[in-house]
Amino acid sequence: MISFFKEEFNPFALKKYFKNTSWSVFEKAYRSLLTAVVGFFIIRYLGPDRYGAFGYTISFLHIFAPIGSLGLYAILLRDFARFPEKSNRYLGTAFILHAFSAFVAIGLAVLFLLILKADKELFYYVVIALSSLILHPFIILEFFFHANTKAKWVAYTQSISFTIISILKIVFMLMKLDLIYFIILVPVEQCLSSFGFLTTYLINGGKLKSWVFDKKLAVSLLGQSWFYIGSAIALRIYFKSDQIMIQQWLGERQNGFYAAATRFSEASYFLPIAICNSLIPALVNAKMQDFGRYLRRFQQLYDLLAWIAIPKLIFIFFTANYIIIWIIGESYSPSIEILQIHVLSLLFVFTGVVSDNWLLQEKLYKYILLRHSFGAVLNVVLNLIFLGPFGIVGAAYSTLISYSFSYYFFFLFFKKTRTIFLMQTKSFFAPARFILKRLR
Repeated sequence: MISFFKEEFNPFALKKYFKNTSWSVFEKAYRSLLTAVVGFFIIRYLGPDRYGAFGYTISFLHIFAPIGSLGLYAILLRDFARFPEKSNRYLGTAFILHAFSAFVAIGLAVLFLLILKADKELFYYVVIALSSLILHPFIILEFFFHANTKAKWVAYTQSISFTIISILKIVFMLMKLDLIYFIILVPVEQCLSSFGFLTTYLINGGKLKSWVFDKKLAVSLLGQSWFYIGSAIALRIYFKSDQIMIQQWLGERQNGFYAAATRFSEASYFLPIAICNSLIPALVNAKMQDFGRYLRRFQQLYDLLAWIAIPKLIFIFFTANYIIIWIIGESYSPSIEILQIHVLSLLFVFTGVVSDNWLLQEKLYKYILLRHSFGAVLNVVLNLIFLGPFGIVGAAYSTLISYSFSYYFFFLFFKKTRTIFLMQTKSFFAPARFILKRLR
């Protein structure tokens, strides 16, 4: 990673940001690896039917979680870096807003479940998972640490809590416990994580009594965030609506096949988020000092994530058969084709995370909302068309098409976003550019 940025950072800044990024990537990689290993055992243990119910529950949680967070995370990450002297005011205001909206999210989710006439068992599963949103407001401390280049504290906290949960999952499997116990671990994990963030914050000299709720700031944050709330909800809809639709129309078993396949392709979605979260302070500083350097850093960030995505998707595409059969078993063989299709969207997702950060820095909030809303609507419409005749394969193609349009082609149609389209297109050829450069 250093080679991508060595021309743009002074030695001290390079060391600081690389160290911060390394901690963040390490924590996300460790968590992703543990999730994968334990998760694949859970997939085997539960089987396609029960795993389909589990996937439905988590999808519901993911769709309504952005309402609870109010879309504040990216804004806080930016403003913690820009206005460190106002941290207590931002923490206090964001916490109160987040806490209130968490209950709103739970209420709306329950109402939606009633409208769908969800199975009684699934209803209880989703409500249990949604209870994790009550303690979610403490997640703002994660972005406080990132903005202050103290990602190691996030790594410690998240790694410890997640390790405990993973051990409990293994114990539950050895005890042959039912799905409900794994659902209960969702709020338990949030409880551990929140307690860890709070403890770490206090150990580092933070004081809760210093947090201040600022009504004027609250209005300002809500004014900025409503674009992000809408886009975050739309993003989750086109990430997870396919599983809800499959569950409703095709049943738990087909949803289990689909959820298992997407688990492999989505396993590394943490990487672009971790890298961008750690490097945003550097981009903010560059913009204030030298706009040309700011543009170069963004292009380098695009190139870096394309470098990571392309080899990964090629590897998974050609080894999908072995991955599915060897890791989760022949009973999941219908997942092979789904994985091969779904993983092709990886390049759009990785570079699309950079695009979101560009739009945020340029305060082009409406385009964040527009593109995610467009992607969500397109994905739902395509699923309505393809699910009937093509089943879960149709859902996979719906996802690929909607991701490519929302994360890439969308930017071509607006003058203010065409720079993103050009930088993103250039990044797709980053490996070829590198090879040609070395051959000269």
